[in-house]
Amino acid sequence: QEGIFCEPAGAVALSGLKEALNKNEADPGEAVVCLITGSGFKDMQSVENNFSLATVSPLEERVAIDTVLKFL
Repeated sequence: QEGIFCEPAGAVALSGLKEALNKNEADPGEAVVCLITGSGFKDMQSVENNFSLATVSPLEERVAIDTVLKFL
């Protein structure tokens, strides 16, 4: 299985391709390039609805900058 986790606006290219195929405006056998942009994590409501992640918001947990720099 495979998936694409992009922001909603980044999926517009796929939606347009699907519509073009439905209207026979694109040949299903031809090579097509769709640029999918943005991370799905930009849509946190979608993340919360579809993934079981910790419910701590970034504002509730503060981390010292030294800890962040050490991690990086």
